[in-house]
Amino acid sequence: MRAISFLLLASLLGSLGTAGAEDDISSIPDTVCGIGAEIAIIKGKPIIAEVLPKSPAFGAGLQVNDKIVEINGKKVAGLKLDQVIQLIRGLPGTHVIITVLRSGNPAPFTFVIERAAIQLD
Repeated sequence: MRAISFLLLASLLGSLGTAGAEDDISSIPDTVCGIGAEIAIIKGKPIIAEVLPKSPAFGAGLQVNDKIVEINGKKVAGLKLDQVIQLIRGLPGTHVIITVLRSGNPAPFTFVIERAAIQLD
C-alpha cells in the first residue's frame, strides 16, 4: 500500500528521477486528505482501482471498477491521474461529488463524500 501511495504521490510531484530517490521515499507523508480510494487511468478514463476499508469511499458505496465520469460537475475523461487526484483531495470535512458508471447499470451513480485524513500504511 505504501509503495502504491508513493507512486500516486510521485505522479503528483512529477518525475523524481533516480538521484536522491531514497530521500524522497523516506519523506512520504503518513496521511493524506481524501476519500480513501485509489484511482487508475484505463484507456484515458479514471476508474476506482481500490477502496480502502472503513474509508469515506467505502462508506459512501464506491466500488472497484466504478468508472469516474465527473468530479464536482467536471467531466474527467482524458485528464491525467494527478489532475483527477487533485480534484478528489481537499480539506478534511469538505465534500466532493463523484459521479460514476457501474457495470450492469445504465444510469450513473452520484456520491457526495466527505473528505477525511486517510492513514497510509
